[in-house]
Amino acid sequence: MLNFEAHWEQPVQLIDGSEHGLIYYADGIEDLPTSPGAYVFARVHGDNVYPLYVGETTNIRSRLKSHFKTSVELMNSIKGAPTGKRIFLYCTIKTSSAKKRDAMLALLQRALIEHALSKGHELFNRQGTKIKAHTIRFTGNRTSEQTAPRTMYVKS
Repeated sequence: MLNFEAHWEQPVQLIDGSEHGLIYYADGIEDLPTSPGAYVFARVHGDNVYPLYVGETTNIRSRLKSHFKTSVELMNSIKGAPTGKRIFLYCTIKTSSAKKRDAMLALLQRALIEHALSKGHELFNRQGTKIKAHTIRFTGNRTSEQTAPRTMYVKS
């Protein structure tokens, strides 16, 4: 059983990357940690944050740089998502064991993906294409809402 803490840092705003020959870029990218963690590309519309992609990495800074340079399909999918500013959210973890780190990262990513899908968010986690999710709507007595919500989203 894994019990660990993941610490969310302040969001990083994505900006037009055309000056750098990219779709997106982020000011202060060199200040990001080289720690392991999970991350979310998201859009902000009003007071709401909508996740678009969830990932995990052993190095936050190098992974974001890599996405900007090589993940053209993903960056185009993020750009083509509905209205809102684009942000990069990330959380870091601490561990001294590479084996434990890898297990923690996999669990963290899976938990964030499942949570996003359970809230009805569409993610571009399959090479820039949406993860297929099914919708189940429950009707009938309200007592059962303590077991399952009225609407449930389940990935394929």
